[in-house]
Amino acid sequence: MKRLFLSLAIFGALFGFAFYGTFAVSNEGERLTALLTEAIDLAEMGNAEAAKQAAERLEARYIEAEKRLSYFVDHRNIGQLGTEISTLPSLAEAEDLSNFLASCNSAKTSIIHLVDSATPHLRNVM
Repeated sequence: MKRLFLSLAIFGALFGFAFYGTFAVSNEGERLTALLTEAIDLAEMGNAEAAKQAAERLEARYIEAEKRLSYFVDHRNIGQLGTEISTLPSLAEAEDLSNFLASCNSAKTSIIHLVDSATPHLRNVM
């Protein structure tokens, strides 16, 4: 009987950790996406300086979130997203913001992929 309770406790702890991971990745993905969308909107309005500041806030937020995300997401995906986000402030300094917008859209796709890979679906569980 003790083994059964111990097994249930271990199963519950693993299930709780997995649920927390899904919640944490989804929450961080929403925050990063919101900051990225803000930077895109500012760049589309032609406000390069504000877009650069938004990209810097995004990078700072990503640095905070990176350690938490590393528990739940493949490190290659996190590294790719970090590389994409770290180039945004320097791209926002250019007169032509088309490269900035392209990199923002690429980072947005990477965030969607991160969140989707951490969300339990039949296709990524089996």
